Amino acid sequence: MDTNFNKNTKDIPGSGSVPEAQEKVRGKLAIGLLVLFAAVLLLSIVYTLWGNITSEKSDLIKYLVSGLIGMMGVVIGFYYGQNTK
Repeated sequence: MDTNFNKNTKDIPGSGSVPEAQEKVRGKLAIGLLVLFAAVLLLSIVYTLWGNITSEKSDLIKYLVSGLIGMMGVVIGFYYGQNTK
């Protein structure tokens, strides 16, 4: 099995090559996760400063932020793992 994906791909009509299309999707996923992470982080900071925070709410914020950080780590690891030459 040939592992050199870039040399064996053919152009998809109207959308550029497969690696270019993959890069666009990866970029959109990365930007989406970054925006989601920023929104959750900003809302949790505002919520913490604005209202009274209980231990349950604090735990929920911790779970949300740590889950998003984990997803971002997986996406970054997959992205750079695929781009090794």
